[in-house]
Amino acid sequence: MEFLNESYIAEFDRLFPQPNLADYERYVTGAFASQGGIFGVKTDWWRFQTARQLGLFDALLDPIDLIVHLRRDDFVAQAVSLTLAVETEVWHGRDVQEQALDTWHGQIAYDPEKVKENARNILNQEHHWRRFIAETGAPAIDLVYEEVAKDVDSAIRSLADAFDLRRGAKPARSEAIRHARSDTARLWCDRFRAECKDFVEFWTEYRGLITAA
Repeated sequence: MEFLNESYIAEFDRLFPQPNLADYERYVTGAFASQGGIFGVKTDWWRFQTARQLGLFDALLDPIDLIVHLRRDDFVAQAVSLTLAVETEVWHGRDVQEQALDTWHGQIAYDPEKVKENARNILNQEHHWRRFIAETGAPAIDLVYEEVAKDVDSAIRSLADAFDLRRGAKPARSEAIRHARSDTARLWCDRFRAECKDFVEFWTEYRGLITAA
């Protein structure tokens, strides 16, 4: 869960008369831990840094038991997806109860500068996570979005092994992840790769080596 997302914390503020970060930490770790005592936080790099500065989840973040670093090989597709999500405020197919997102995506004007901005954000976060993991020696699993989408079971097995969880009988193989469709996103990706070829080639070569200023 995105417990470092300000919208979750704001909801906690609404529910409790005199909220504070310590109460928030106790509440979410108590209410959302698994039966085996496992609790996880989904976060981007920037919110992770803010949490560390505020001392939120200190007991969990120092030391960290495991970082699951999920990244996407196709950073152009990720940047386009992020741009369209920000512009439409539609972040998941389940938000609109439809598989096709073109009803919303088609209303947005193509803007390569916004795609570049989001691509830099994605590449910067990847760079910072990799450096943090290397410098701290934190236990980590590196998962690639494209591979997880094709084989969910392998990703689940990797996580189970990392937590030394006892697995029962092998379940039936899961289907590949179903993606919400967007012809608009596909067309944006093709156009961006064609019109911003130098940008794509540069960051394909230097990805992870330098920050994307």
